[in-house]
Amino acid sequence: KRINELKRMIDILHKEGFRVIMDVVYNHVYETETFPFEQIIPGYAFRVDERGILTNASGCGNDLATERQMIRKFIIDSVTYWVNTFKMDGFRFDLMGLIDVTTMNRIYQTLEAIDPTLIIYGEGWKIPTGLPDHQMAHMDNANVLYTIGFFNDHFRETVKGATFNAKGLGFISGGKLEPHAIQSILTGSVLNQRFRYPTQSINYIECHDNYTVFDKLSLALPKTSKEELKIMQEIGTAMVILAQGVPFIHSGQEFFRSKQGIENSYNHPDAINQVDWTHLDENIEAVKRFKTLIQLRKSEPLFRLQTPSAIKKHTRVSFTASGTALYHLFDETKHYTVVFKPNESEETLELETPSECIFALRDEPYTQESTLHLQKRTCLIFLHRKES
Repeated sequence: KRINELKRMIDILHKEGFRVIMDVVYNHVYETETFPFEQIIPGYAFRVDERGILTNASGCGNDLATERQMIRKFIIDSVTYWVNTFKMDGFRFDLMGLIDVTTMNRIYQTLEAIDPTLIIYGEGWKIPTGLPDHQMAHMDNANVLYTIGFFNDHFRETVKGATFNAKGLGFISGGKLEPHAIQSILTGSVLNQRFRYPTQSINYIECHDNYTVFDKLSLALPKTSKEELKIMQEIGTAMVILAQGVPFIHSGQEFFRSKQGIENSYNHPDAINQVDWTHLDENIEAVKRFKTLIQLRKSEPLFRLQTPSAIKKHTRVSFTASGTALYHLFDETKHYTVVFKPNESEETLELETPSECIFALRDEPYTQESTLHLQKRTCLIFLHRKES
């Protein structure tokens, strides 16, 4: 019954225009002794150290030896089955850095042959697992993997602040950052060669792990009003949506989801992990702005450039003396200026003439001509159409 219900759910989601990505965990198993491979060929399926003891880079008691031929075949056969039988549209690999490069590349090749529009991404953390680093599918080896995506923790830390330091400040909360860090994340982390292609950069500031952005900001800035914390979060979400790369939005992020200050909530009840839909109604204006930004991204190819050369040609990032980031996107006919202002300092900006404001995070007086006076944190988008 569960199999049929899952198939039906996916079919209905497809009819509604959604595609379905499944979180898969192939880096470890729940229990080594009862794992079928262990019963068939004891000792074959798992990595061990020089003393013959199971490695535990996963933190779950074992690491699957994905580099071994039949384990590799098992994983490839498994994802192929999910695509062919259940019509999955992609996979998110848990602790992908514990899976070897060859296995991940063969997964990509196999699935691309079935459907080249499938998406494959995962957690590319570099975790010692007893094998040479150059063999593992972590972020530092992005250049030897196909267009497989990685959660971009550099994006997360730069925008939100240090994940494992509740008091740590990021760009949106007034942290002191080097301009090149902001430039890097807005341009898909390719100009500094972190990734080969912008589609490898999964841009995010919040996911199921760790604090939600709102909880993180509340802990870091306890004396700041909720209204200002929400403005900060909206700036961060706008950066996720508008930056080059692949935007990743945690469910409820658009209306300031909270887990009541719980950091890693995997072992907490629904009271903590459920989505409180009353927050949607309370923050409906923020949700409308969120929708506007998504529509802009979907309608304008400049926000979805596919290669480093195109990003280098069509984007530029500059900064004011107070730290406001100006994200420019341009082609032969138009020029967008996206203003990410993370502070309350008063400043004046010069814009292309004439420029139309097509998005404003908060109501604030500004000129429609060439001079922009700002004194509060905000996000603004201006469009200048070039004369033919």
